[in-house]
Amino acid sequence: QERTILLTGVEFKQKVPDLQRTKFGVLMTVYSVKIFDAELDKTIYDSGLFLTDAHETSSEDPKQDLPRKTLYLSFRVTPKGTLNYSQLRPRQ
Repeated sequence: QERTILLTGVEFKQKVPDLQRTKFGVLMTVYSVKIFDAELDKTIYDSGLFLTDAHETSSEDPKQDLPRKTLYLSFRVTPKGTLNYSQLRPRQ
């Protein structure tokens, strides 16, 4: 928990008029991280971008797509000092 950052209330800028929107939109998340690993005595820097579908399938009706409300970004330093990252939902 102490290494988790939760951002709420992030508003997406809407540049596409309602009548022209489709479910094929993509969210682009740009990141830049600086992580100090005390065990390796090394600072890891990385930046890049993630592309995510703007809609996800409804858990109640698989035929319905809903606007995505949650994005997950996870970063982990490997024992060799490289950075792994993921957009998968964390295991509970």
